[in-house]
Amino acid sequence: MPGTVKRISVVAGAAALVVLLTGQPAWAVEQTLRMGDIKLAHGGVINSGYTLYACDDRANGIGAVTEVRLNTGYTDNVRDPNGSAAGCGQKNTSGSSYAVQYRVCSGEACTGWARAY
Repeated sequence: MPGTVKRISVVAGAAALVVLLTGQPAWAVEQTLRMGDIKLAHGGVINSGYTLYACDDRANGIGAVTEVRLNTGYTDNVRDPNGSAAGCGQKNTSGSSYAVQYRVCSGEACTGWARAY
């Protein structure tokens, strides 16, 4: 038990140091857009809100996009450039902007806006 407490203290201290040095905790979030049992798309925000990704999960010709609201008040998005083929679309936000809310869309259907942290 004392070894466990020591390890927890070291991990907590390391996490606090990361926050102190970078000013931001690391986070990653993902949502999946479904219509009933059919998975249409998934996407999210990684790298503490600085990287967006979108993945098309259905060969229906509609595509997938992840839309974000940034800490600056602006919006941004990324699309899956190859449809439902392997791989996803990914891009970094510009400058020091990071996502605070996001949703995943395919055509007119979208998930609800969710916190990006």
